[in-house]
Amino acid sequence: MRQRIKIVLLACAAAALAAAVAPASATVYNVNRTIDGGSVVGTITTDGATGVINPSDFIAWDLVLSGPGSTVTISSNDLQHAVYGQGVDITADATNVSFNFSAGDGGYLVFQQVMTSGQTYWCVNSNNGTCNENESVVPQGFGDPSAQFVTRAGNVVIASATGAAPEPATWALMLLGFAGLGYAGFRQSRARAVSA
Repeated sequence: MRQRIKIVLLACAAAALAAAVAPASATVYNVNRTIDGGSVVGTITTDGATGVINPSDFIAWDLVLSGPGSTVTISSNDLQHAVYGQGVDITADATNVSFNFSAGDGGYLVFQQVMTSGQTYWCVNSNNGTCNENESVVPQGFGDPSAQFVTRAGNVVIASATGAAPEPATWALMLLGFAGLGYAGFRQSRARAVSA
């Protein structure tokens, strides 16, 4: 019986280790931004990377860009739609994607219908150089009245995950804890049986 318990504990420990080194899974974040009289609402999906992330870490998006008199949807399902940027101003963790609007490196992140066309995009940038002001939503063209701009400062959450499932490492540690409690209970009941 002791041998079985050791095997179960060893298996739980191996599962915890395997889960801890497993690659991250995709994370879906909800976007709900108000930009002056406009908005950006929808989802963005990353490859699960955390810390400083790059535009290449965004693997899917479905965003509704709205401004006065105009609404348009951009999606990664359309091959013309793109995400691009530069800098080290984008960070992610299990619950949020943030952008540092106060960074001095000229970093930016753009989700756009047609790359570098100057139309139909959502842009966040740290120096007001890439896009007008720090955050902009442009459902049509840059000069169209539907285009909305706002100045931002600091490290701001631009998207949040909701209802996230625990990561595999969390499950493995929880199972290891239950196995330990089960083993402790078994030893205690066995000790009582021997003394009776």
